Amino acid sequence: MDLASRKLALISTCLSLKDSRIMDGLEIQLNQKLATYRVKDVQPMSLEKFHKEIEQSIEDSENDNGVEANVLLEEIKNWK
Repeated sequence: MDLASRKLALISTCLSLKDSRIMDGLEIQLNQKLATYRVKDVQPMSLEKFHKEIEQSIEDSENDNGVEANVLLEEIKNWK
């Protein structure tokens, strides 16, 4: 079975589920797998890019172009 057919079969199965606990488990497993793949795709940045980002951060800080940590923490409290 090709990937597209497998995806459709999975969607069809999900649509027919009667127990939300099964869907909860599937979501957890899928999110864990996706997180694993995202971590594997991370590549180290070059030293040149690293220095450029530091320079940009210093410039942003000097120009007061940023957000206070407490403001971000308040925003995060509202995430779902």
